[in-house]
Amino acid sequence: MLIISRKPGEGFWINDETEVVVVGYQGNCIKLGVRAPRNVLILRSELKLVEQQNRAATVTCSEASIDDLAARIRGSKSE
Repeated sequence: MLIISRKPGEGFWINDETEVVVVGYQGNCIKLGVRAPRNVLILRSELKLVEQQNRAATVTCSEASIDDLAARIRGSKSE
């Protein structure tokens, strides 16, 4: 992890396309401005966690598993 000190109005670059600037601060909260191309996805860390949880919860089914599930449902109805 890179740790740097910046004053309001100062910033840093990530690659050649993304600039992060300290816009201001109040108490223990800082405001950052991010200037990046529109195709760059920028997520707050708590939203990234939600995205990862959603992906982990998504289950993709193959045709074989759907057929197996259908057979199990048919089998349980006849019992």
